Amino acid sequence: MTESESVNDYFVRTLTIVNKLRLNKEKMEDVDVVEKILQSMIPKFNYVVCSLEESKNLDVMTIDEL
Repeated sequence: MTESESVNDYFVRTLTIVNKLRLNKEKMEDVDVVEKILQSMIPKFNYVVCSLEESKNLDVMTIDEL
């Protein structure tokens, strides 16, 4: 994620890539996608990432819940 990119734009871009991978028979779990999205957030959103990690079980979180 870049500094000038909105969270929504980044999320859409990431999900587009994930959907293309899945179309090509790539096995990708929602949990893996959620973790990658949270890891790539810019420091500006660290408080959101920390809140999600503390309040939710990331091992069972789906993309829709994120």
